[in-house]
Amino acid sequence: MRSIPIPMLLAFTLAVPLEAQQPKPAGPQNSDVSFLASLSLGSSQVIGLTGATVKISSDWSIQSSFAHTIHSFSFADLWLEFPNTSESRSGSNLGQGVFQISHNALFETPGLRLSFSPARRVTLFLAGGGGFARFDVEEEDVGPVVRSYRNSNYHGAFDFGCGIDFRLTRLLSVRGELRDFVTGRELGGVSGRNHPIADFGMSLHF
Repeated sequence: MRSIPIPMLLAFTLAVPLEAQQPKPAGPQNSDVSFLASLSLGSSQVIGLTGATVKISSDWSIQSSFAHTIHSFSFADLWLEFPNTSESRSGSNLGQGVFQISHNALFETPGLRLSFSPARRVTLFLAGGGGFARFDVEEEDVGPVVRSYRNSNYHGAFDFGCGIDFRLTRLLSVRGELRDFVTGRELGGVSGRNHPIADFGMSLHF
């Protein structure tokens, strides 16, 4: 599993001391839009269709999401969210030949988010949803014989995760989350079913 980005840990560490110095945002805000991303270098391996083991040289993800409050309890708020998450992984194996591979994944998993605020300006949340994933793979094997392979397929997917949101202003916050997407085996360059992604970014509240 990739490591949680350092900015996400710093936001969590500073959230409680800083919140006491900030006034609580005024006025109802029932929706938010978030933009999150992550980048990891040389973090994992993937097995190509030719049997070659490839060291991943780049691994990044981008997530955009819209969410709206559908019910407010006395202790928490229930949101309906529509996350759109893309992940790209690529690597190469410079052995007897030149072998390159890239995996691109798109996860569309609308679902629910349960959020609660243990302190001013700080919101913790749990999230989960289900939908589908699309996986694209490209391979180039330059050896005695040049081989090229491209394929795309769809698979059902669900996700679950948690996160923290620290409000900077009434409209803007810093957000970090850890989400695991579960699909079929050996898709997107992983050997199992899990695609854990840790993202960090900003959210706009309105």
